[in-house]
Amino acid sequence: MAEIVGAAAVVASVAYLGLQINSNNKLLEAQAYFNFLSIGHQATEMIITDPEFAEVKLRCDATPYDVTPAEWERCGLFYFTEMNSFEYVYYQQGLAALPQGFADGAFGYYKGMLAAPGYHRFWKEYQDGYGEPFRSYLKASFPPTDETDAEGARE
Repeated sequence: MAEIVGAAAVVASVAYLGLQINSNNKLLEAQAYFNFLSIGHQATEMIITDPEFAEVKLRCDATPYDVTPAEWERCGLFYFTEMNSFEYVYYQQGLAALPQGFADGAFGYYKGMLAAPGYHRFWKEYQDGYGEPFRSYLKASFPPTDETDAEGARE
């Protein structure tokens, strides 16, 4: 009888532990989501709160080789902040720490963002600021366009 009760207690303890792990995983997923929003919204706030910079960023996006060095410096640092958000999502998605639907939406957003010529110039100049495997992922997923190669020759 004691062995049956002992076995039942072990099974109940394992089941309880499984529930606790599942609950903690959900909390970690929520924290990863919150962390992404905190990081990602920093860049958005820069655009929202500074109309002058919003205009500069639009020029950097469209014609990155036609902006002043000071404007490019501002845009490059902005892009760096935004790309850090993408890097965060990339690694968190690899750990399955974000809901898949959220990660899919974020990847879609960043894919559209990276189509702008300014991001191509940024990546050419700043890619060494990112480690592997993120750097290789971006090189494979968003290869330079002919226009980017031609623009890069203007430097």
